[in-house]
Amino acid sequence: MNAVFSKILIVVLAVSFAPAAVAQKKDFKGMFGSFQRERFTENEARDTAFGMDLLLSTLLPLGPLVKSIESTGGPENNLYYSTFFNVETAFHVSFSYRYVAYLSLGFFSYQTRKQNALPDTQNLPLFHEFELDAYPIVLGGKYRFSQSDIVPYIGAGAGIAYVRRKGGHDHKATVFDERRSTNLVVHGQVGLEFFIAANAGIRLEASAMMMKLDPFTYVGGSQLPVTPTLVYQKDPLFVRYASGIFLLF
Repeated sequence: MNAVFSKILIVVLAVSFAPAAVAQKKDFKGMFGSFQRERFTENEARDTAFGMDLLLSTLLPLGPLVKSIESTGGPENNLYYSTFFNVETAFHVSFSYRYVAYLSLGFFSYQTRKQNALPDTQNLPLFHEFELDAYPIVLGGKYRFSQSDIVPYIGAGAGIAYVRRKGGHDHKATVFDERRSTNLVVHGQVGLEFFIAANAGIRLEASAMMMKLDPFTYVGGSQLPVTPTLVYQKDPLFVRYASGIFLLF
């Protein structure tokens, strides 16, 4: 009797588990669904979504923003290289998911200096100094290439920037040039969106940017070399890198 019961039990177990083993091997959908877990995607890829960015960025000038002349008839020398430190925010809306319109606001801050080449025997300045602050407002568009959790995109934008440029020398704090203007800004960008939740992620972006600035030569009202001449450069070009978070609503 026990032998008969054992044989019946073996047949029942074989019938129960054999189809499951075959389905798992061939990735068939069995009675209770697939044996392989479906890939989970955070990106909901909604046709229309509003959002905002919070970014830190930097601008790398592709040329000098200012040069200085220390002696009459002397050469124009670059002020030492420096980079911008920027804070940016943007508001955006998507249309049919892949098309995105955005409005970007930012604060860009830049400082550089150059040590005087001539020895300090005539009350000469130790450093030639220059500052630039810009407040850009840019309107633009982007195109997304993917609906996965990693979304590459390209874009372009144009707008205006309120710019303050200040040049002077460290030994005469009351003698300096400061000029303010509103200028055109244009840039093209490439980037990646990394979705870490349905409505949040990390943005990495790079762009080429041009800021249209008029050239200017600041003489300072004194004879060289006591107050070296500063030559502001025209229409500087930059490479911009930005990273931060984005939120969707």
